Amino acid sequence: MDAWAALQSIKARLASVNGVKTCRIGIEAGLSPDDYPIIRLVPERLSRRERAEDIALTVYYGMPLGEADAGGLEAVYAALLGMEAGIRAALATGEGWSAAFVDTVTDEDRLEQYKLFASRFEIQWPAAPTPRQPRQDA
Repeated sequence: MDAWAALQSIKARLASVNGVKTCRIGIEAGLSPDDYPIIRLVPERLSRRERAEDIALTVYYGMPLGEADAGGLEAVYAALLGMEAGIRAALATGEGWSAAFVDTVTDEDRLEQYKLFASRFEIQWPAAPTPRQPRQDA
């Protein structure tokens, strides 16, 4: 498994979270209300250890603040907390990877007129063996 395969697998799982309309890797410019509720996967850091590789992954999710009209901002928070629970449940078991929940930032308002949350995860999978270099005898 490599980082792209892990991200594709995670994306497929998160696309099925209840209420999600679009799920993609990266936050593209020009999001429209038709895209929401969204999930966007943003890999923040890739690393490799002796026996494992991992991704520090931020999962952004949100909806337009206009959705608050019916039930107020409390309804938006309730919906986003429900999405957080769905995201955490979807990442509880992986297919060749594991996810450790780190935390959730509930005030990640990068886009005007939208309420975004950001949950951070550490995704890990076994490292592919590295080819051994032939020994150089002097």
